[in-house]
Amino acid sequence: MNPTSLDKQSGAADDGHIARIVRLETQMENVTSVLSSLQHGQQALQRTQEQNQQAMMAQFVALRDRIDAVQQYTMDRLDRLDARTTERIDKLTFWMIGFTVSNLIAVLGIVVRLAVT
Repeated sequence: MNPTSLDKQSGAADDGHIARIVRLETQMENVTSVLSSLQHGQQALQRTQEQNQQAMMAQFVALRDRIDAVQQYTMDRLDRLDARTTERIDKLTFWMIGFTVSNLIAVLGIVVRLAVT
């Protein structure tokens, strides 16, 4: 196995070692800054996701409230229509009772008149 340049102990090798160490430190600094940038990006993305979720939930609540309002309006309208229909049926029932009573009185009057004559 060949010894790596880090294993050599010569003076020129020390300069090479220092250069490699400096390059390695520079690369590590670059990796650290990229990692920090990625973490900031992830945090920004997470905040954006949370904001989108909150906005979506607010829209969902608004839509649900709107649907509830339409449903309540429809139920109230149906109740009013039912009350109006019931009222009209009651009026027609009273009219039919009135016509039946007047018809009965008229028939009795005709029968009495025919019986008297």
